[in-house]
Amino acid sequence: MGQEWYYARGGRRDGPVTSGRLRELAATGELRPDDFVWTEGMSKWREAGTIKGLVPGLSPRQAGSTPRSSDRLRIGTDAGGRPIEGEEPPPKQPWYCHFAVLAVATLVCFPITLILVWWKSSYTARTKWAWTGACGLMLLLIAGNDKQKREGADRGDAAVAGVERARPDDSRRPGDQPSKWGFVDPTGKMLVPCQFDEARDFDQGLAAVKRGGKWGWIERNGRTVIPFEFEDAGWFREERAPVKRGGKWGYIDRTGRLVIDCLYEELGHFEDGHARVKRDGKSLFIDLNGVPSTPLKTRPRVLIVGRGPGARFGFEDGTGRVIVNPQFDAVTDFSDVDVAVVNVGDSSGIIDERGNWVVPLQSRSWIHGLFGGGGPGLGMGAKSSEGLFGYRDIREMREGYIRATGEIAIPAQFTNATAFSEGLACVTPAVNLSELERNPEGVIRNPAFGKAGYIDKTGRFVIPPQFSGGSRFSGGLAAVKVGIEGGKWGFIDKSGGFVINPEFDEQPSDFKGEYARVKRKGQYGFIDKRGNEVVSPRFAEASDFAEGLARVRCP
Repeated sequence: MGQEWYYARGGRRDGPVTSGRLRELAATGELRPDDFVWTEGMSKWREAGTIKGLVPGLSPRQAGSTPRSSDRLRIGTDAGGRPIEGEEPPPKQPWYCHFAVLAVATLVCFPITLILVWWKSSYTARTKWAWTGACGLMLLLIAGNDKQKREGADRGDAAVAGVERARPDDSRRPGDQPSKWGFVDPTGKMLVPCQFDEARDFDQGLAAVKRGGKWGWIERNGRTVIPFEFEDAGWFREERAPVKRGGKWGYIDRTGRLVIDCLYEELGHFEDGHARVKRDGKSLFIDLNGVPSTPLKTRPRVLIVGRGPGARFGFEDGTGRVIVNPQFDAVTDFSDVDVAVVNVGDSSGIIDERGNWVVPLQSRSWIHGLFGGGGPGLGMGAKSSEGLFGYRDIREMREGYIRATGEIAIPAQFTNATAFSEGLACVTPAVNLSELERNPEGVIRNPAFGKAGYIDKTGRFVIPPQFSGGSRFSGGLAAVKVGIEGGKWGFIDKSGGFVINPEFDEQPSDFKGEYARVKRKGQYGFIDKRGNEVVSPRFAEASDFAEGLARVRCP
């Protein structure tokens, strides 16, 4: 692809266009010398007449360097109607000016100074040599500063001329605004400039974005398809998306038409043609047309009675009929194996969708579907880990794995146990402090102490404990941490060998498809499975790729 240019005239920004097309516009007079242009690699907008070879018959200096006041104030506007400003950088000094400075300093100033110093008989030899060294150091500093200035200016001209262009992902596109959200593709190209207050991932070709306090929807090219007029918004499911207007919720279709009026205090997404809503304090189901209807089958829903520490949890069916009385301190939602974990005090159990006990309450034992946390109720929708739940023996403060039938799969022997993924789970083995070998100073010498490794479903270590932390396997790779204070993250394969060296500041995301989000030097970017940077770290925040685009927030 050729070099792409943007240009601004009459208060409006246009582009991108190719270099050839830009020269055509200049040749026909459509692009005037005092109109502004920009391409990747330029730090600011510049007048067309200052770009060498762009405007026929006009040298760069003929256009002058002062922008028109009207265009300086608004040489283009972004999608939010805000101006994009720019200015001409100061002209570069010709080469002979730099040479003259060096010549005068070398042949006149320093020799005279040294002659006077060495001629003066009252100075000691030490003083004379000190003056000589100082003069030499000053000469080196002037020469180095002169070289730096010339190289910087040369790089600027090279970027403008396209001779030495910066990488596409090393600068923002016109319209990008600090602390705003936009969308980047896997090549690092900003398809949608940073211009939104909030943004959600693309889903079914559309993304909900917020600007000026209102939500709307855009396409992949950034074009608005549903106007910004809603107080809040959700995702499209079964051609319906929840929207909030006037403090109430309703549903729109993909054209933005309100198909179910905003009448509800609460609502959910559609599933199998039905959605649960709440109106006037009462819960009910509606169909895709907003007509009250009862689904053929619904999974039991968590029922909460009371607030705060005194709240009690139970379950109700799709019609609102109570099937398990609110009696538990905490619960998980029903998982992928049609059971839920419930907790009372320091005891846990498992029930089925009819409220029958699968695993009766077990004293001083926590069972949980979310791993690495203290017990159930840490979030709704908790699922088993490839058919296994985690459990914690409170007396020993150790974790293991239990099947949905209540059978112990792997005894509690870990200080931390995470979810199984691709047949492996990251765990930290428990170590009995009384059995640890200590040196005379009392320092623990056991190399496995506090280290994480990976086990299979028999509990056998496939990758020995050696890491400061680890995540689940995804796409055959798992992120692990080496070192504690100031430790770095990298990726290993199932043999335990590093595929991507540890060089990232915080835990990367899992590989979802071909890319993973990473953080380096305080900013986010993306790498592929070979560790190559596909989007250089330059964003304040970033999400994983969804439908080929990732949400990013410009710093």
